[in-house]
Amino acid sequence: MEEKRFIRRTAKKFGPAMPFKCLRCKNDVFMNLVRIRKWFVILIYPIPFYSKYFLVCNTCGWRVRLTNRGQIEAAKQLNLLTLSFNKGEITKEDYLGKIQAMHPEQFLPAHPDPELTKLAA
Repeated sequence: MEEKRFIRRTAKKFGPAMPFKCLRCKNDVFMNLVRIRKWFVILIYPIPFYSKYFLVCNTCGWRVRLTNRGQIEAAKQLNLLTLSFNKGEITKEDYLGKIQAMHPEQFLPAHPDPELTKLAA
């Protein structure tokens, strides 16, 4: 039990990354980019030692873990693109064309992440 005092977990929600029909709840949603980070705390200084990135359904919490740097960087670009579209900075046609060019299907396997209930909150 003593170890848990020195480890902290945080989640950063970057916002919507891409439109998608969720494989779990079957709703049309924007998958949100989320980073989970674990910190080791020495005295009062937190040191990050672990990070995982996910695309998460806003409706049911189903998530897909991004497993390599290329997926993470592409998801960050999709997030920026979606934020620009939501602000009205680019047209729907430009947005959809850019998303198709990035091949977002590389992030979404047919099977959900086994730890999917931990992030739904």
